[in-house]
Amino acid sequence: MSKAADSENKNSELSIPTGFKLRHTLQGHSDIITQIAWSKDGDEIATASKDNTIRIFNVETGELKFVLEGHTDDVVGIAWSTYGGAIASVSDDNTIKLWNTNTGSLRSTIKDEKCSSIAWSPDGKTFASDVKYSSKEIKFWNARTGNQRKIETKREIKTNTSQQNLLVSNSLFSTFSVRIGKDGDIVTSVGNMLDGHRSFSETIGSSRIGNLAWSSNGKFLALTTKENDITVFNANTMQRVSILEVRDSKPLNVAWHPNNQSLAASFMDGTIRLWDMKMREEIIFGFQNRILEGHADAVTSVSFSFDGQFLVSKSIDDSVRIWRCDTWENIAILHESTSHKWLSSLAFNPKFPILATTTDKDSGVHIWELDFSALAIAPSIDSSVHYANAKVVLVGDTGVGKSGIGLVLSGESFHPTASTHGRRVWTFEKCGVVENNRAETHETLLWDLAGQPGYRLIHQLHLNEIAVALVIFDTRSETDPFAGVRHWDRALTQAQRLQTSGTSPLKKFLVAARADRGGIGVSQKRIDTWVKELGFDGFFETSAREGWQIPELTKAIRDAIDWKTLPSVSSTKLFQQIKDFLIAEKKANRLLSTADDLYRAFLKSENAPFETENLRSQFEICIGRVRP
Repeated sequence: MSKAADSENKNSELSIPTGFKLRHTLQGHSDIITQIAWSKDGDEIATASKDNTIRIFNVETGELKFVLEGHTDDVVGIAWSTYGGAIASVSDDNTIKLWNTNTGSLRSTIKDEKCSSIAWSPDGKTFASDVKYSSKEIKFWNARTGNQRKIETKREIKTNTSQQNLLVSNSLFSTFSVRIGKDGDIVTSVGNMLDGHRSFSETIGSSRIGNLAWSSNGKFLALTTKENDITVFNANTMQRVSILEVRDSKPLNVAWHPNNQSLAASFMDGTIRLWDMKMREEIIFGFQNRILEGHADAVTSVSFSFDGQFLVSKSIDDSVRIWRCDTWENIAILHESTSHKWLSSLAFNPKFPILATTTDKDSGVHIWELDFSALAIAPSIDSSVHYANAKVVLVGDTGVGKSGIGLVLSGESFHPTASTHGRRVWTFEKCGVVENNRAETHETLLWDLAGQPGYRLIHQLHLNEIAVALVIFDTRSETDPFAGVRHWDRALTQAQRLQTSGTSPLKKFLVAARADRGGIGVSQKRIDTWVKELGFDGFFETSAREGWQIPELTKAIRDAIDWKTLPSVSSTKLFQQIKDFLIAEKKANRLLSTADDLYRAFLKSENAPFETENLRSQFEICIGRVRP
């Protein structure tokens, strides 16, 4: 059904934001829609469903053009050829099918393992698919229909000793495959199957593969994994060029900006994160430069508008949000409930200001006509705040004076503190700045991590996303004053290796504490040797009690933080209010309370908001974002 009357009825049922107009409601599937795909010219849209079919609609009229029948199980993924005329589909019936979209006929069937995702390269010559359950293989299929006699139907590729032989088979198309072995190596064969192949390996970790997305220029392929990272490959060589790691949440969906220089990903924790992809020759570095907060639950889909002005996101909190890409303000929200929330999908039209979203019945699609000029000047729907945090850690053996230094660096008066296995967090500095004509808050936090041998491993889990590290030692040690220095330097180095390739270099300073108690007990030459060999950026001889070199250390910390490489967060005032409450609870060492107790305490706190349907879920999202 796609009549104007139907659209009017839907209009009355939906709360439609400014700038949205419901053009059509496309229906006909008898089961849940699993994916939406636009034709390259934007004139047609295809929908895949668990009813084993694919439907193609005319976007202008809303009329059904073809029903593609042939799969015998759920159709779980579709991709439209960038040159038009063909759709590739993957199904739980263990086949990949290619369809002629001009006639609605089946072109060919490739028998394969179950796949869950498929993506077509921008040149229209190749499409990629994953393997649904083993999730250790990506296959690249050459979709050209040239002289099939020149295509070898079988090829056994010898990989390394940790893998079995990889058999590449094909009925109509030449293929080449990528398999990730037990040791994390990815081995690729490319080229003409008759003339031999070349192979190379690149370690990416043996994670399960999820969503695939090709950049519009065809140079890069991004894929999500089940182990909290996004891997970017050079699509020509299939060499890994970047790993974008997020340690605290799982990526669900990924999308390239039309400029091919930005990548957006949606996450289980309700956030959307954006990376600025910097090219250096053939290497690409991803700098996470923005985190968007506002959804109250996991975000299942993201998509950029064709002109790059807007980003749209859909969450299992039953909302669709529109974000401006210049200010990252959330300027529209569409409340659209879905029964099968994890399958909810959306997609911007590649040529026109049109958006497609799955309906509340899950078996239909809403086609929205958007007024980009109105949305471009629309105010933020939430009171937004923008901020960036820098993390400074104080590490060293127990009893070396970390807490005393943390006290005075945070502006408090010195007083003796007892050693503890816990950690403390202080505010080092908080100030307002103007970035891109927008007010933004920069806050630097000091993390004092316990140094007792029994707690080191626990506290080393917090050595992530560090801007500056102060490695503190007591030169009066009668054994080896540098024993703790050696341990914590190794821990910091290992933590940096585990972080994304775009992370800015860690600045670290060697700090001698309690210098007022008898001075430095080791020679300056020995200290200089340690500074040089371990790559410290400076050495400070301090006394928290007397204030020796505290101003110099404060300035060094401030100068070492490169705010341009730290991700900025665009959030709502409600989210910020919840996070401020949780940080205060953390500083007061009350985060051992249950989530129920914390929520009740928040509702009783000063200026607490009225309780709404989504407030509890938003509170729990923030608990996940405020790391312990």
